[in-house]
Amino acid sequence: MEDLMARTRRRPRYNPRIDAATAVASRLVSLREAMTSGQIRFDQVPGACSAKRCLEIAATGGHRCQLVIGTDAPAYSPATHSAVVVEALVAAFSNAFPDVPAPAIVAHADLNQMSWVVAVPDCDVALPPPAEPASEIVARVHDAQARRPPMRQIHPDAQALFEEAKRRIPLTADTAAAIPPVANSIAALANSPVIRRIDIAEALCYFRHTR
Repeated sequence: MEDLMARTRRRPRYNPRIDAATAVASRLVSLREAMTSGQIRFDQVPGACSAKRCLEIAATGGHRCQLVIGTDAPAYSPATHSAVVVEALVAAFSNAFPDVPAPAIVAHADLNQMSWVVAVPDCDVALPPPAEPASEIVARVHDAQARRPPMRQIHPDAQALFEEAKRRIPLTADTAAAIPPVANSIAALANSPVIRRIDIAEALCYFRHTR
């Protein structure tokens, strides 16, 4: 009995904050090592599901894409955990799609380009890698590229949504012209013969606006 009590006293107490910090630090080290090796893949990057979706669309249509660090980030800081994840995403993108221009990492979005606000909390860095292999992501994009005609026909419901968005959102001419091609790439990924309302809606989400 005394031996059992002694072993219990020596057992380290569980501290969720310390364990979470250790997991984050370990994942950041793994990401940096993978980037240094030059062989990093999408399935090695935790979290950032929305950003990965955006990169799939950009690769499908060869769109110029920006990854913005945080929604209100005053400046790009390479010390933040989210910045490490975004850098890993860009490196994985370049490895998977060398023929497509790599996305830029910026602190503020250019309204004339496709942009996506990436906010990756520290807890995402500690998540396990995604279950989907990187090879499946690359294959899906290549299939969509093969199915992507110059421009699909826009469904009337989708066109109505687009016209309503142009009335309500102060889109520049360049931004308004860029939305249908992005929606076309989204439709290609879904293997849809036309650009649907949901494709236009998703494409609109990838552009930042000011009033």
